Amino acid sequence: MIKQLIHYFIPEAYRQTEESFRKARFLVSACFMTAVFSFFYFLVSVYFNMTMPMYGMIHNTIMLALLPFFFRYGLGIISSANLFILFGCIGLTVTVFYTGGFESGTMVWYIVLPIASLLLGNKFSAYFWTFVCYMIVVVLGVMKINGYDFENQISAQYIYHFNISSISGIVLMIFLLALIFENTKEEAFEELRLKNKAIAEEKKKSDDLLLNILPEDAATELKQKGYVDARHFNLVTVLFTDFKDFSIMAQRLTPGELVTLINRYYRAFDAITERHNLEKIKTIGDAYMAVGGLPRENISNPWDVINAAIDIENFMKVERLENPDRSFEVRIGVHTGPVVAGIVGVKKFAYDIWGDTVNTASRMEQHGEAGKINISETTYELIKDKFNCTYRGEVEAKNKGKLKMYFVDEAIPY
Repeated sequence: MIKQLIHYFIPEAYRQTEESFRKARFLVSACFMTAVFSFFYFLVSVYFNMTMPMYGMIHNTIMLALLPFFFRYGLGIISSANLFILFGCIGLTVTVFYTGGFESGTMVWYIVLPIASLLLGNKFSAYFWTFVCYMIVVVLGVMKINGYDFENQISAQYIYHFNISSISGIVLMIFLLALIFENTKEEAFEELRLKNKAIAEEKKKSDDLLLNILPEDAATELKQKGYVDARHFNLVTVLFTDFKDFSIMAQRLTPGELVTLINRYYRAFDAITERHNLEKIKTIGDAYMAVGGLPRENISNPWDVINAAIDIENFMKVERLENPDRSFEVRIGVHTGPVVAGIVGVKKFAYDIWGDTVNTASRMEQHGEAGKINISETTYELIKDKFNCTYRGEVEAKNKGKLKMYFVDEAIPY
């Protein structure tokens, strides 16, 4: 109920952010809490028959209780905070003058006002009210030194009772202000923790998305430098796949069916290439391109790629057996050699590779046969001890002349 009451006095503008809402809630809470204290001292003044403190405290009680209404209906939070301190300063000074000055226990309340101004307002307010309170204490001290006799409306037998209630009140007030501040701080830290958690989750999503587009090394370099340097690799093996009679099948299927089917195949290809430590480069229509030996160089990439090609072909065989009317035969071409890899452009960038090795691998696929893995002589020399192959002879390739080609039959058993 108290939270709902406090929430009622907070204007809509201060509910937009957690920071402004906490500050407003702190102000309203302090107003009502201090109004209760002022009313308590009003009762104490009545009990001790102190006329002027009684007027000062009832004035403070009314003004502090009304301040949340002023705040709700348009008074700014800094102005409200300064009025809060001003009412407290006036009421306190009146009480000090009529309860014995430095002999009064109410003097220690001047400690609270600067603290409250910092918690409720801002640093400028705190500097100002600290200076004001300091000057009041100095002036009161000078007056006492020069013989000014502060009136004490409390009888001698009750002065200690009054001072005990004053000091007890200030201890309680400081504790309550500190408690409100601590609760506010814990809420701020919890909000910060949740925001940091959300930021970390979003960062992970963006990092995962980037890693789905680029190799890990390239993604790291891009985040650190804003670009990726082109790198030369001496020994990589490039794999191309292409579906036979793709255009014919495309005419028989709806666009949605065709995309679903191709997506199914490429998801399987992605899993196979990842399993064999290959890096998928791209797909262009019904062509799929992957490479072994980058971005981290290794010497096993020729047979890694051949093993991946065998798994792709076996997957497609199963697909043709299970769905003979809705499946493709695939041509696979492989070549090994040097390439340059990197990222070009700044929009919709993609990791890519360039060089004659890529062109030759493409020719291997174009001059292959459906259901077979066609490899170059270079790749054959690197994998011949691990796989049985059939020599096809020299085949005329566009812009390449005659190239020796081989079909991979099977892995050599050990």
